[in-house]
Amino acid sequence: MAKLLGACFILMASYLFGVKIMERDAEHIRLLEEGELLYRILESEIRNTRTPLPLLFGELSERTDSLWNNFFLNFLLRYLKI
Repeated sequence: MAKLLGACFILMASYLFGVKIMERDAEHIRLLEEGELLYRILESEIRNTRTPLPLLFGELSERTDSLWNNFFLNFLLRYLKI
């Protein structure tokens, strides 16, 4: 019985440790997935509508509230030299 209880404790501790590690990396994964989505939007807008880059980067910076907002906004400001 003690071995079974010890095995259950080890399994629960391993699970909780994995959840703790995943919490830290989950935000990074979400940010990368959002970057991939924004890249696909950027690529399709360039190919299909031929939207000018400053206008497109301004629209993309308004679509997101993550770190990508600053990336697109900084690019737009550098391009326009404001």
